[in-house]
Amino acid sequence: VTVYEYQNGATKRVLGSATSNVKGQYSIEIEGAASTPVLITAEGGEYYDPFSKEMVQLGSIKLRSVATYKEGKDQEAMVTPLTNIVAGLTTYKIEVDKKSTQTAISESLKALKDLYGFNVNKTTPNDILKSGGAGTDSEGYQYGALLTAFSSMGNECITEAKDTDDEMKEKCSSIYLANLFYRDVVE
Repeated sequence: VTVYEYQNGATKRVLGSATSNVKGQYSIEIEGAASTPVLITAEGGEYYDPFSKEMVQLGSIKLRSVATYKEGKDQEAMVTPLTNIVAGLTTYKIEVDKKSTQTAISESLKALKDLYGFNVNKTTPNDILKSGGAGTDSEGYQYGALLTAFSSMGNECITEAKDTDDEMKEKCSSIYLANLFYRDVVE
C-alpha cells in the first residue's frame, strides 16, 4: 500500500508505504507533509475471496482510494472496490469537470455516501459471511454486503467459465470487476 501526494489528478511524491496484513489492514506513518489530498494505492499481493474461498492475485491491477491527509492526525482510509469507484470519479471530476483535487475528492465521497448511506473511506466493512446476520442495520454490515456482492458476481462468472481458459477465469475475479468499475467511471 502506497500513499502519494495527489494534486491536479497527478501523483506527486510518495508520502509512505507499507505491506498490509492478510485482512488488508495497514498502517502508514506520514512525516514531513502538510495537510494535502492523497491517493492511496494497493497493488501486488493477494486477497481472500469469500465466495470462491480462494486467494486471488492482484497482479497488475491496482485498488485506489483518495482522501485528505490532515497533518498530525491519525486517519483511517479503506482501500476497496467502492473506494476505487470514488478514485475514478475524482479523476473524472478533475479531468473533465476541471474541479480542484480537494473539491473532486469531497464531491466524489459525498456522491457515494448519498448512494450507499455511509462513508466508504471511514466505515470498516464487516465480513457478513461470518456474522450470521447480526448487525444488519449497521453501516459496516451494509458495506460488507456490497463487497460480498462483488465477490458473488465474480464467483458466478467463474462458475460459468469453469470449462474455459484461465484468462477468462481471471477476468471474472472481483478485483478485475472492481477495476472495470474504475475504468468505466474514468473513461
